[in-house]
Amino acid sequence: MKTIFMTCQLGQELRDFMVGTFYKIAQADKGVRLIVFAPPNTIDDMRKNFANEHCIVEPLIIERPKGRMARMFFGFMASYPMIPTETIYIRQRYAYLNGGSFSGFVVKRILWVLGHTSVARKIVRAIWYRFFCDDYKWSEYFDRYKPDVVFGTSGFRWWDFTILAHAKRRGIPTVLMLRSWDNLSTKAFLFVIPDMLLAQNPVMVTEAIDWHDVPKEKIRLVGSPPYDHYANSSWFLSREEVARRIGIDFRKRWIGYFSGPLFTGVLGCEDTGEHIKMIQDAIQGGRIQNAEVIASIHPDNKSVLEAYRVHCPVLNLVKGWKFDVEQTRLLASFIRECGVMTHFGSTVSLDAAILDTPSIIVGFNGYREKDFPWQKKLSVAFDHTLHMHYLLRTKGMIRVNTETEFIDAINTYLGNRVLHQDGRARLVNDLVGPVDGRVGERVFNAVLSMAK
Repeated sequence: MKTIFMTCQLGQELRDFMVGTFYKIAQADKGVRLIVFAPPNTIDDMRKNFANEHCIVEPLIIERPKGRMARMFFGFMASYPMIPTETIYIRQRYAYLNGGSFSGFVVKRILWVLGHTSVARKIVRAIWYRFFCDDYKWSEYFDRYKPDVVFGTSGFRWWDFTILAHAKRRGIPTVLMLRSWDNLSTKAFLFVIPDMLLAQNPVMVTEAIDWHDVPKEKIRLVGSPPYDHYANSSWFLSREEVARRIGIDFRKRWIGYFSGPLFTGVLGCEDTGEHIKMIQDAIQGGRIQNAEVIASIHPDNKSVLEAYRVHCPVLNLVKGWKFDVEQTRLLASFIRECGVMTHFGSTVSLDAAILDTPSIIVGFNGYREKDFPWQKKLSVAFDHTLHMHYLLRTKGMIRVNTETEFIDAINTYLGNRVLHQDGRARLVNDLVGPVDGRVGERVFNAVLSMAK
């Protein structure tokens, strides 16, 4: 029997691997045993839902090294300064203008410049491995279960790298997959170069080679795990069932509003729901006919949930780390049935493209656009964020910069759903990868192929 160690930290990884097809395929192979490492606060639920004789769930080791030098090292690495992209460059400036220290800004900017060279990146990896890795806490698990291969599923979490580092010390093959399509340009500096890197799309292959020093021969293009269900049209709920579950009118045209982490996580300002009010005012004033706006709230934006509820129905799916099959099905079915969806450059734009739903990327803060300082403007974030460029260059969506453009774009797509259909197909090809229902199978086979 082959034993696979794998990490499963948060809702995204749960959706990709445990709720997706990977877990089902692994369970069907009686010659494979999964040892799944999950955050301590999720252990009971994970064991209840997934544990059996072929799947053992254990707590993740999440402690970091302590001490002044460790705090300094991880403090500087927290903004991923070794990733040589425009995204990191602009976010360093955001952090400083939003209250960060000048000395910290200078050090991180120097690291960013050095990060353009593979030599500097290798030195940082060596320093981490020699002084701050602290992977020996994994010894007990390795001695007890004797894994044949170790699989990291996020690609930027601390514990992914410590478990991979410990596997390398013992000569055990390692596999890594990034949790999302934009991670290599924004948050995933690879402290460990795995024996195999699984990439979702062709763009990530190039990024891994150019910015993270991964040899081309170690990369395998597999696609994006959460979209396996999308290849099966019978998996989706009917429009009437979606309407019943959310509590909305199936006869109206649906405008999906998807919040994202840009406001709170990157720009450090509150998303007040003003864009929803713009849509509601347009509907009530007759500028948008026979329509209803429904909001889906990003987990990072829970603080504004009540503000949204004042304006429209809320599709509140994700509660903490939990994300089950029915939630996935309802969200996907809702996107599929929307006449148009609006968003702030989030991953949900990929869902929309796969399901051929028109989408609008909102590039302004709201009514008080002129009152926001430079570092808190969505327009600035979009102009200097690489994965936003990836989205827009496909010409699969409309970017809007004013309220008038926003309402006009909504009406344009409601009147012509096939507009920019070719661009949406390009987006899927460039940023999603193959959508054939077999990604989980490819991931499983790739991981198993590395087992000794």
